[in-house]
Amino acid sequence: MGTMPHALIQLFEGDIVAATKAYHDTYPEDELISLVDYNNDVITDSLKLARFFGDELKGVRIDTSQNMVDQYFFRHRDMLGPFDPRGVNPELVLLCARAALDREGYGHVKILVSGGFTKDKILEFEKNNVPVDMYGIGNSLLKIGIGFTGDNVILNGKPQAKAGRRYRPNPRLEKVELEFEIEMT
Repeated sequence: MGTMPHALIQLFEGDIVAATKAYHDTYPEDELISLVDYNNDVITDSLKLARFFGDELKGVRIDTSQNMVDQYFFRHRDMLGPFDPRGVNPELVLLCARAALDREGYGHVKILVSGGFTKDKILEFEKNNVPVDMYGIGNSLLKIGIGFTGDNVILNGKPQAKAGRRYRPNPRLEKVELEFEIEMT
């Protein structure tokens, strides 16, 4: 099973449906699971995908950055309470994504979460019966103490990036020319 990268959505200038369609056309044998945090509007994008793909959509992956608050909470400030609204949190999954999908008849769409998940965070979600079908834990397995994301932030000379990311020039960087050969066997 492959996973859709944020860069694919960037190529479609944030159009989650077009990017997911391109992914599905390229990998038709994979179950269709789409990344839904690029625009930092998980509920809106999950519903767009469910409405477009119907039963073909098997799941959505929420990977909201730990320093971001999903747009849903800005539109529905009454949902805010004594919880940390940043990143992938139980309220975003339970009250928003699962409830919104179920309400529109898309109960078959599974919810996958990633981004900052550790053993303790998973145990907390499970203790609170947060309806997550799968956890992505890549970074917590590495244990190298480096939190680095190399996102694309410019497309064809224009700013285009996942919500919360932007071009940040660094005068310490310099272009390095590499010469190498690839041996084909």
